[in-house]
Amino acid sequence: MKNRLFLFLLIIGLTIFSACQKPVDVVVSTFPNGSKKLVKSYHINENDSTLVSITYYYKNGSIYLGGPVKNNLRNGLWKSWREDGTPWSEAEYSNDKEDGVNRTFHENGELYYEGHYKDGKRVGKWVFFWNDGEKLKEIDYDNPTPQKDK
Repeated sequence: MKNRLFLFLLIIGLTIFSACQKPVDVVVSTFPNGSKKLVKSYHINENDSTLVSITYYYKNGSIYLGGPVKNNLRNGLWKSWREDGTPWSEAEYSNDKEDGVNRTFHENGELYYEGHYKDGKRVGKWVFFWNDGEKLKEIDYDNPTPQKDK
């Protein structure tokens, strides 16, 4: 009875430990100057490892692009930044296709446009803005009727 209880508690402890572990980062490639270019993060347990995210970098070490992965495909919110660290874009993915909100930003950080994708295709109203935040135009991808720019 004691051996079964010990084995049960050991299994529970190992399960909790492996679930709480942080992903392990693996530098896949580097720039000639030695700085990291591509890093893949894995959850590792005793039986296998699972790729959970990918991050690309600029030569200066700032992040260029990154996001979560499931079954080796982009899944979830992916973000990109300019070399100076300002936001460039963000897009939601499902099974490596854009699926959800998509935003791109002007160099000054103001929203340039926002819209939605469904299964890799633009849907609904997309709104575009000038770099001062003023609305430029809207395009409705569900309604092919041409619209006048404002």
